[in-house]
Amino acid sequence: MQVNLSERQMRIRQLGLVVGLAFVIFLFILIYTIQWIVEYDKNLEEFIPIEAEIVEHKEIDGHMYDVMQFIVDGNEYNITSEYPSEYEIGETVRIYYHKDNVFGIVSRLDARRETLPIVAICFGVVCVGLLVVYIIIFVGERKRTNQKD
Repeated sequence: MQVNLSERQMRIRQLGLVVGLAFVIFLFILIYTIQWIVEYDKNLEEFIPIEAEIVEHKEIDGHMYDVMQFIVDGNEYNITSEYPSEYEIGETVRIYYHKDNVFGIVSRLDARRETLPIVAICFGVVCVGLLVVYIIIFVGERKRTNQKD
């Protein structure tokens, strides 16, 4: 049995495949995002947040870096940031030090912690929009086909 589909019907089926593929990709993005955030937060549990003061800028290889000063258990520590200077001397910033090694610090959180959920949400909105368009077109085509019969 051979079904002869019009070009319009073929395009509607192709759109359905694109929508289905977009949702599969969205699910992978969503699962990856959730898994990444859970793993990141689990690793961040090893670190303790603390306020540090920028006490000076240090030049290394022609670039200026922030020197952060903080106190843990009555001991004062000065650590140079791994990123070029972002702050003015005297500013207070939140850093995280490893509970077993005070010199193991994280001076800023990974940007993916904020961007991955935004990407997942935006892609999800696009998928829902595609689905709505597909449903509107599909229902309209069904009505058109039923009116011909």
